[in-house]
Amino acid sequence: MTNTLHRRGTLEELERDYVVKTFGSGPVRELAAKKRETFKEIALKHHPIAGLNDDVHEFVFDNAATVKEILGELKGADLGISVTVSGLVDRLGLCCREVGLSLHTVEHSLGIMGRLDRLPSDSILDINSLCGHGMVSFNIIQKMIDLVKRRRISPKVAAAYLSKPCTCGSFNSQRAEEILERMRVLG
Repeated sequence: MTNTLHRRGTLEELERDYVVKTFGSGPVRELAAKKRETFKEIALKHHPIAGLNDDVHEFVFDNAATVKEILGELKGADLGISVTVSGLVDRLGLCCREVGLSLHTVEHSLGIMGRLDRLPSDSILDINSLCGHGMVSFNIIQKMIDLVKRRRISPKVAAAYLSKPCTCGSFNSQRAEEILERMRVLG
């Protein structure tokens, strides 16, 4: 299970949102430290748009081709550690097949059920889902949307601000900036 499973957006937006990560805590963390460092070096070489915290090496990429390259390098490195990749399952399946890997587990988000009328707008939910733990509050997102619409701050500055509460490191500020720009244009 990954906390990045519930990202929202259009197919076109999700084509630019992939998370590659590995875990390690307690005794496993110490044993796997060198392997995790190699994982980090491989990921950083491909210029992630977000990522890295102390407990989870988690990186966000904006295209499946880069993810395919990373998976190929990780396969070659044969680190023996678990790697989780979140994104469009058909694209990831193709990436895996092209580098000689197979999908181990596939999980799907069933979306949101219940009193949908109590939820904020789709744009707010799309931005909130960019943090796997939902740590970016709806109210802060709405405030940033309002400031961007009034041209008090740029979408880039607002997206950077919104990324700060995301302790998991999976916040895709590039996508947040695109959503905020769309909100600014729509008025």
